[in-house]
Formats: sequence, structure tokens, C-alpha cells
Amino acid sequence: MPTRTQRHRAQIEDLRIAFPSHDGAAMPAVRGVSLSLMRGERLGIVGESGSEKAAREPA
Repeated sequence: MPTRTQRHRAQIEDLRIAFPSHDGAAMPAVRGVSLSLMRGERLGIVGESGSEKAAREPA
């Protein structure tokens, strides 16, 4: 059992995001991403301009 200081501060498991295509079909953008952050850790999302980095926020 993790101690109080070892517990995850944030955890995401099997994140999936899809966008509708022109014909209405779902186009997967993110498939099966999992991550966890411990207290004091930071995560940065990098990518080209217009690459929908903010698309993970509502998920």
C-alpha cells in the first residue's frame, strides 16, 4: 500500500479522444493513453501549432 506521500496526485487511464469526420465517422486522435503524476511532478504537452493539444482538456 503506498504511503500518503507516494499516492498519485493525478491519474489518467486509457484516455481516448475521437473527432467526427466529414462523413460523421469517428476519427481517433488519442488511443489508450495512460499516465500518472506524483506530488511535485509536472507534465508538459508539446506539439505543433494547431495540433489540438488542448483537445485532451474536456476528457
